[in-house]
Amino acid sequence: MTRIVMVLVSAIALNGCASQAAQKTEPTERSTRGAADLITAEEFARVSHDDLYAAINQLRPAYFVTRGKSSMGVGTAPEAVQVYVDGVHQGDLQSLHRIQASEVKEVRHLSASEATQRYGTGHTMGAIVVTTRK
Repeated sequence: MTRIVMVLVSAIALNGCASQAAQKTEPTERSTRGAADLITAEEFARVSHDDLYAAINQLRPAYFVTRGKSSMGVGTAPEAVQVYVDGVHQGDLQSLHRIQASEVKEVRHLSASEATQRYGTGHTMGAIVVTTRK
């Protein structure tokens, strides 16, 4: 008798999970704005800022948030998010002020581990990779 009850309860639970997964969801702000780690030219076209730093700050302010000091950086150069434009290292976030948002095809945010894998050590705060319209 207990085996039948357990099978019945399992069947009801599985049916509930399946019906919930089949329900359609309304689009969220995240799906309409794009991926969290990518900003496209279409998104830049909707902001009023010419300066790339200001445009990114409006669209994805989390790109500029750092973890604070880490013990690995103590006594060395200050840690900062690194910026690459078309594959060339430009420096820290201040270099974004020299770029016009209208000149950009896309901006991608890399975590510390992604940036280290792509560009090597020295990216404890991650990187912002800018691809311009060539």
